Amino acid sequence: MQTTSLTLFAPDFPGDVTNTGVGGRVTYNFNRSIAAEAEINFFPQKQFVLSSFTSGAIQAQFGVKLGKRLEKFGIFAEVRPGFISVDDVESITPDSVVVVNGNMTLDIQIERRNFFTIGAGGVLELYPSRRTVVRLEAGDTILRHPEHFDVIFPPTGRQPVCATRTSGKIQPQFSVHRRRRFSSG
Repeated sequence: MQTTSLTLFAPDFPGDVTNTGVGGRVTYNFNRSIAAEAEINFFPQKQFVLSSFTSGAIQAQFGVKLGKRLEKFGIFAEVRPGFISVDDVESITPDSVVVVNGNMTLDIQIERRNFFTIGAGGVLELYPSRRTVVRLEAGDTILRHPEHFDVIFPPTGRQPVCATRTSGKIQPQFSVHRRRRFSSG
């Protein structure tokens, strides 16, 4: 079981929104220095839109962990691509702006949006017993923002607010895991 926090921010989200979440991880150790990891985090009931809707987000990361494992602790670096999927994000359909009798109407959609992420950072693992792992992690989660549009008056079609870009925020994590040893045969 792990806890984490992640900040999502404009232009995809209204202002800086820091959310706490819970999740889990699976690690396969190839040897004492190299491991493959997969984790999933859920950020429940957080407001991601400029309305009364509340929703949640799911983050998944998959990658490698490299470093040094000693008897009582280990220090590692990790790189993990993945995605974050957010419910109820507002978006304006750029070609749907209509002006009738001086009144402008917009086609605003509230939908699930998916964003590509890459997480990179450092990990400190403590081994208080043979089967227990206490893990402290701090890394930069880089999120790819797609091109955004806004509506100006009088409407002249698609008005880019910003081009495709990336942004990063520190994502701390704390977890306690139980080790299991698998054997063949």
